[in-house]
Amino acid sequence: MEVKIYDTPDELGLAAASFTADLLNRYITDQGYARLLLSTGASQLSTLGALVQLDVDWSRVEAPPG
Repeated sequence: MEVKIYDTPDELGLAAASFTADLLNRYITDQGYARLLLSTGASQLSTLGALVQLDVDWSRVEAPPG
């Protein structure tokens, strides 16, 4: 297991968002769409804020209602 340590919550959020965007884009390329399930809470806000700014074709991302 690789452990990464970040100096700020925003740095951690950006790293997590970049990792997620890479996975989403890989699935979109491979199968034409991706599915994403999100949890929300104060600790995820920096990740979600960074994720929506990244280059992802959101029209090809499915999220279950809820």
